[in-house]
Amino acid sequence: MLLITHIVIAVSSIIFATYLTLRPTKHKFYVSYGLITATLSTGTALVITSNSPLMHACISGVVYVSIVSALTIRAQRALAYQKI
Repeated sequence: MLLITHIVIAVSSIIFATYLTLRPTKHKFYVSYGLITATLSTGTALVITSNSPLMHACISGVVYVSIVSALTIRAQRALAYQKI
């Protein structure tokens, strides 16, 4: 059950970060940060509760964080450009 929750949150986070790049607002950043935190929290819980290889989880986590961070940085720049 935790795995399904983790996957749903992670996919939602990527979709929302993509949406954030298209229509950035300050409030949406907080939602995005919450989804990122929830994804990392459930991922950590999965690693702790199951005996899955840590290296695979870390590589997947780094890829996820890289994608979401790049989208969030792009959205921050777009929001800053709108304010000018």
